Amino acid sequence: MILCVPTDGAIEGLNNTDVVEITCDITENGAIPHKMTDIDEQNLEMIRRVKIYERLASKAIREKSRTAAVEVLTLHPLVNSYSLAKKLTDSYIELNKDYIGEWK
Repeated sequence: MILCVPTDGAIEGLNNTDVVEITCDITENGAIPHKMTDIDEQNLEMIRRVKIYERLASKAIREKSRTAAVEVLTLHPLVNSYSLAKKLTDSYIELNKDYIGEWK
């Protein structure tokens, strides 16, 4: 079964607590992710970069930090640009201001 679960060592190079969508065995003890051992360097680097982005984005959101949100978006492989990251952050905050409150 494919589930979103903590990596728990299934992908070398990621934190055990990083959540990944991965094939798992379901046992009486819960979901056990299959180990991924044949990931080429290019794809593994992309996975690492997205996981770093996810960790830092979560922190920026929890802290409601506009500066941190811009910085973290520059790390995302689909953004990778300060000017685009700033524009996306400003748009997100403006469009969602009624739900997310003030950001510093």
